[in-house]
Amino acid sequence: MISGRLKHAITIEQPTGDRSTSGQPTIVWSTFADVYADIYSVTGKEWFEAHQVNSSVTTKIVIRYLDGVRPDMRVKHGDTVYNIIAVLNQENPRKPTTLMCEREQ
Repeated sequence: MISGRLKHAITIEQPTGDRSTSGQPTIVWSTFADVYADIYSVTGKEWFEAHQVNSSVTTKIVIRYLDGVRPDMRVKHGDTVYNIIAVLNQENPRKPTTLMCEREQ
């Protein structure tokens, strides 16, 4: 069980399309879920493995299993925003979901 380590309150947001007053498409972020998570930097070995796929993965966020999380979503933790690069474990509800992310600049 991972519940003792999930000490950070985060918000997972999903993009929704909208248009500005001039008619230009804009992205508006809406709340998908408010959950607790464990957030930590990717270790050297994990970074090397992630680098094989995408060099921008810098943070791993672990949450309870949550169905429907997609790589086009983002995570907010306080004032920090993380873009989700990959979602691991979308099949087994008995295991935690891991979000491989990069910190938004």
